[in-house]
Amino acid sequence: MAAISIGDSVCDKYTGSCGRVLSIINNEVTLEPTIIKRGARGEYLEVTETPIRAKIANLDPDHIRRYEKLGGNPTTKEELEIIKGILPVLGISTVVVVAIAVLGRVFTERRVYAQDGQYLVSVRYPGQLHDLREFVQPDNPDVLAVYSQNGPDYWSLFDFVCRNINYRRDVGEFFQWPSETLKGNGDCEDTSILLTSLIRAGGTPNCYVVLGNLEGYGHSWCQLDGQLLETTYTSARPVPNPQDYCPYCIFNESEILELWPGALDDVFSLRRDEAAKLNLIAAAVA
Repeated sequence: MAAISIGDSVCDKYTGSCGRVLSIINNEVTLEPTIIKRGARGEYLEVTETPIRAKIANLDPDHIRRYEKLGGNPTTKEELEIIKGILPVLGISTVVVVAIAVLGRVFTERRVYAQDGQYLVSVRYPGQLHDLREFVQPDNPDVLAVYSQNGPDYWSLFDFVCRNINYRRDVGEFFQWPSETLKGNGDCEDTSILLTSLIRAGGTPNCYVVLGNLEGYGHSWCQLDGQLLETTYTSARPVPNPQDYCPYCIFNESEILELWPGALDDVFSLRRDEAAKLNLIAAAVA
């Protein structure tokens, strides 16, 4: 990327933190993260958070301003225009709000936005938006380190994820970066993102994270050349019931494909019952 200067607005693509550069020392910067909050009188305020350190190699230009709305009052038409007005300033032109009917509720609920081929989702901290493709990171140093020890065979990488990442259910919904999942815990989309990143690290084409439906429950898995890889297993094994998996949306670091218009938004309306879903998965392989 272009040279970084003090005062620049940037994002750390591995942590999702965005803000102003305070200082530069060798190959790192001190970054002052910012979010936009709605104050008690309805005004929008830019609030700074505790400064953090970030490597210059991990920085991207800040193309999305993060915001958070406090309180639960319905959003007026004027407020919607304010929200949409925030985004073009930072490089987003024609923003289409998917599921506009729920936009007026608190921003802690999930949101999906589409813009010129981008699918921006709120699946981390309140007010943060990320393009889905950002989560698949084949060039992440932590991913490359695991790939160098377990690749290039995809089944070996699959087995590594199954054996080394413990299933941890989310409170709400929270997508992890591959580096976070490699610490040892994650749910279905976290392990699917990690495995896709590992397989893609070797340049393998036709490998995707799939978001979809497993017998009525929201679920995620990895797909390689049409083969379903179930990353919640405790060891690598074929899936005995692929007919029960219904894909809605597939993505990797290069592309996103909805199987029908609005499919990504439909994923987030599916039932969430992790215990019941895991029992279905266990029963299928018993």
